[in-house]
Amino acid sequence: MILKFTFPLEDSVRETLESENEKTVIVSIVGKSDLRSLGSKGGPADETCDRQVFTTSRPPKVPSKSLVLIEGYHDKANKIMFLHLRSPYDSSHFAEIVEQEDDDSKSFQELLSECRAQQAKAMLFLLTISHIVILSSPSPRFETQYLQLFRTLDQIRQKAHPLIADQLHKIPGVSADWTAQQRMCTPRLLFYFLSNQLDANKDLKKLEHSMEDQIYRQLRRCRIITNSTTLSLFAIPPNQEFVFIEDQDLNVLDKTQQAVNRALRFCFGDCAEKTDNNHLLPRNVHRFKEFLLEHVNTAFGKGFDDSLGRHTNTAHFEIPPLSVWAVASSAIYKVLLGEETNSKQRQVLGLLSNSFNVSIRFSEARCKKVLPMAFAAYQEGLPTHYTKAYHEGRLAFANSVFLQHARGPSCSKYIADLKQMCDEHWHDGRQMCEVLSLTGNPCTQPLHLNVEGEEPCETALSKSDPLSTMPHSSGVRYVSTCNCGRKQGPREDPFVLRIANCEFYAALAVDCCSSLHSLTFPVFEPSIDDFKAARVAVDEQPRKDSFRAVQEQKLSLGGTLSEMEDATRFKQRDGFSDQSLLLQMDDLCLDPGKEKGLLRQASTTEYLPGMLHTASPAGLLPQFPSWSLVCLGPSSVYSHNHGLTDQAGFLPGSAYLLPWDVTVRFEPSEMGKKCEAKWTSIGAGGVNIPASPNQQRKFGGNVNKRKTKVGKDHIEFALKIFIGVEYECPRGHRFMLSSPDKMLKASGAGIVKETGAKIVSNDMPLYCLCPCNKNSKPLLAQLMRIHVVTPKAPVYVTLNPRVQPAPDPCPVFVSGFNEPLVLTQSAYWILRLPFVYMAEQNLYRMPKETVPLNYGRLLAGCYSIIPEATTF
Repeated sequence: MILKFTFPLEDSVRETLESENEKTVIVSIVGKSDLRSLGSKGGPADETCDRQVFTTSRPPKVPSKSLVLIEGYHDKANKIMFLHLRSPYDSSHFAEIVEQEDDDSKSFQELLSECRAQQAKAMLFLLTISHIVILSSPSPRFETQYLQLFRTLDQIRQKAHPLIADQLHKIPGVSADWTAQQRMCTPRLLFYFLSNQLDANKDLKKLEHSMEDQIYRQLRRCRIITNSTTLSLFAIPPNQEFVFIEDQDLNVLDKTQQAVNRALRFCFGDCAEKTDNNHLLPRNVHRFKEFLLEHVNTAFGKGFDDSLGRHTNTAHFEIPPLSVWAVASSAIYKVLLGEETNSKQRQVLGLLSNSFNVSIRFSEARCKKVLPMAFAAYQEGLPTHYTKAYHEGRLAFANSVFLQHARGPSCSKYIADLKQMCDEHWHDGRQMCEVLSLTGNPCTQPLHLNVEGEEPCETALSKSDPLSTMPHSSGVRYVSTCNCGRKQGPREDPFVLRIANCEFYAALAVDCCSSLHSLTFPVFEPSIDDFKAARVAVDEQPRKDSFRAVQEQKLSLGGTLSEMEDATRFKQRDGFSDQSLLLQMDDLCLDPGKEKGLLRQASTTEYLPGMLHTASPAGLLPQFPSWSLVCLGPSSVYSHNHGLTDQAGFLPGSAYLLPWDVTVRFEPSEMGKKCEAKWTSIGAGGVNIPASPNQQRKFGGNVNKRKTKVGKDHIEFALKIFIGVEYECPRGHRFMLSSPDKMLKASGAGIVKETGAKIVSNDMPLYCLCPCNKNSKPLLAQLMRIHVVTPKAPVYVTLNPRVQPAPDPCPVFVSGFNEPLVLTQSAYWILRLPFVYMAEQNLYRMPKETVPLNYGRLLAGCYSIIPEATTF
């Protein structure tokens, strides 16, 4: 009966072996194999048994927990029990272990150490239960790493002696000497080398003897073998060959070659072999079978006594019945490769594992010593509370300190521990609120609950510990100017839109511009107490711009734009410059009976959560105004020779407005003939002065000074309007621009050479560099005010501000009126723009770095002129 089995022995196999009383020599095969061998080193057993014993195209699966597999085969003909070890030393098996490893927390060094430990346990087990151990190698050279392995196994063997002796003492049939020595004999170690690259004419015997000398010297030098084999891990036969070099790889399974060899053996027996030139020749006497059987016969004869010297004791040697060996080997397997059941066993096997974890243990000790140093580096100079970015920066610094001194595979584990320690230290009352202000600065208060109206901190809401309630504060302070521009004051970094665009300016206006005439912007007026913010859907119908909208689109506050344009339409005359306007008589004489569009009532129960813009849903208004339009007084308040004398914070040479020269031409139409009684008669001889004193005052008293020309079918005169676009930086510096890319700079005598033509006809940047940052980090200034000095003439200047604070798809923010803002005549008006632009769901912050001029824009078309309908 052919018997193949694996360890640990199954019940059926154990019963079969226990029924065998024949004495058998135990031969174990250990070592390494290459990828082609599929984990098999069974060539010696295959050749000895003349059959494929352990070499197969489908190798057995090695248990993932033990990492090793011990196969057995009983050769009854030769009375040999072959044991074959599949371990991580086999290249194919180790590759499979690495591929199937699913523990990401285990480093490669730790996996390699675990494989080496399991390999050592299996080799110690086979050295304990075997008579002969064959060390196989895929190349004809002895690897010196085995020397350290043998020394370790010898030390652990002595430590495990009591454990093994206790198990053997309980087994019937085990002799006292076997129990005392914990093994049947000191096993002989034979070396089996494979090579398919040797020269056929090379003397293998000479090479084998040379390797025997080298191996023997190294083993003796390292004191792995001594004169007394009783104390050694294994023995080397002094008078027999112990190195065999195979000139072909028998472990590699070639199906064609194996089939041919079997056919040759069937036809010619063992006296012939297949050669490269397909000739049948007498088989070479250099065979491993004869090499092995020589040692087996010695074991069955006088036994092994490989001790040297005169005063050495005779080494113990016995070949027990197979039944006794089966029980003893199972007991020893439980001690060395089974589950750890007692503290002594765990201690011994722990020493074995630690001996292969030298680099890991060194790394552990080093990392434990460096960890407190790295944590101290993190704690050094910490503020009372700090942001996540600061925490991560300090953590990165602590990691660099740790990695500078730590070594080995345990670094990743202790870096995770360091991160956990630093995170716990930060979470222990040192977290900062970090809610961003409307300008992008984080709140510097400790973690807290927000007051009503402010954005809550998600981290604070998730905390189970009670936290204090306080307003957000970033610690950043700006200098800003009031609505009229006459007073400056410090302001806290805003976290609420109402404070940013409304309440701060209202507080400054109490002592400055509260008495000035101002325009009331449309805001939400609730009709119930439980009003709420509207839920703005994505598919809401968008609001159109107040002046450039599609004519049929209704606005949020009133009728169609076509109705408004009927009252304010003006045309540009062919042949005139960009500053020449042509106004027809039907523009001046409005039909009072013309039907007006119905106004849509704004919601009184829901308000718009943000500012008005072109994409806002119709019928919703914000709770507070973000814009301001105030009148400083009559146009005489501004002197073009002296500039802005009562405005604070302006940079030298920039406190001037730009003149905008406009030529206005009135032409009566057929409709306007009905209103001819309101006009003075125009003679063929030239210009007739208006007969009525009231009409004369309407034109400024002196028509020649106004450059007024009255023709047969038109009236033409020139206007001078003063405008300015003012920018303000966070430090309170104010200045004007004369064009989209140029700052206004008057000469020393206060002479301004530029005009306002470029301001009127171009988009103006919302952000530009402030001149105050020449020697420091670039600082951006924001467009905050539009200055307009209206003329004393029968026309109105209108403003239609439309601001796009960021590139598309950013919406265009508008004031909220259906029609352009109409400024009274001969007055000084200032339109203050929002400090922060915020839609229902998006906040458009002021950039921190320099951006292109077209990043944010005040769109062209802001300024226009309409006739005074009641003038004539």
